[in-house]
Amino acid sequence: MGTFLKIIIGVATCLTFVACGAKSDSKKAVDDANKSIEQTKKDTDKMIENAKKSGEEAGKANETVMDATSPGGQPGSISLTGAVVIDDSTLDSKVSVNVLAGKSWRGQRPDVNKGSLTLKAKFVDSTSQEIEKLKDDKTFVNLGCDISARTELKDLQAQEIKDENSLLASVIKANTVLLCGVNPLKYGITFIIAKTVIFSSAQQNIIGAVEKMLSITAGDLIVEGGNTISSKGVDGLSTVLQAPSISIGAEKISGNGKLDISSEGASYKGDAK
Repeated sequence: MGTFLKIIIGVATCLTFVACGAKSDSKKAVDDANKSIEQTKKDTDKMIENAKKSGEEAGKANETVMDATSPGGQPGSISLTGAVVIDDSTLDSKVSVNVLAGKSWRGQRPDVNKGSLTLKAKFVDSTSQEIEKLKDDKTFVNLGCDISARTELKDLQAQEIKDENSLLASVIKANTVLLCGVNPLKYGITFIIAKTVIFSSAQQNIIGAVEKMLSITAGDLIVEGGNTISSKGVDGLSTVLQAPSISIGAEKISGNGKLDISSEGASYKGDAK
């Protein structure tokens, strides 16, 4: 019985050691697996963080490009001289003016650049001399008006102007120039110099960039009814170029109408083609 008991105890002790060894190996495997999972999680988090940083850097680079190419366009320069200006900060009551920058890709309008609007009450002497020469001119130019009741034209002959769209400059010189209706001027760049310029319910819209402009110089600027001259930059992906410019000068302004002058810069348009 003693020998048998010793054998039983020996076997039990051996089995205990084996079980403990197996349990110890299993725990180590679990710990190793947990460490591996934890390391994988850390590596994944780091990869995600790096990807976010790369995305943010790429986004910032793209924003920098967008800020440079689509900041919101500037209005065209507006220059008003002579009788349309009471002093260098006040307009005649018949005239109003407004300048507005276009919207950037962020949807905001930047400040309008200084110098976009120039008011000068003093008329340049050389310009006055040029107008004086036209007092003896015997021609008139009619751009969209009904002149059947215009007695002031009875001693003048009509001067024909080509009615076509063009980027070429058009210089109109005459004793009298009349403008009526919607977009009476068809040329991209137009200079009008006349003893008398009559705006009668005219609406001139100029859409483009620096390749277009309108300049009017008159001895007497007559405004009848409501009149508008506006320029607008071309909306699109890029808003760098300013809108067309407008220049109006007159020795005298008369009539019972109004002349509203405005310019707005180009706005960002993401789906522009």
